[in-house]
Amino acid sequence: MKIFLLPAWPQDWDVDFRLHAPYRTVVEGQLRNGQVTKLNVTPPSRRSDLIIRK
Repeated sequence: MKIFLLPAWPQDWDVDFRLHAPYRTVVEGQLRNGQVTKLNVTPPSRRSDLIIRK
């Protein structure tokens, strides 16, 4: 199951986010100036299911 991340916010917004996804997955991150500056996926095995769109 793929996790689609962004473009949920306008590009000029700076946000910190925490997303709870299926299969006990948590995606935490930070978006600054339209760029993902921090990203943590738990469990790490789900990182390959993450699709970041700008």
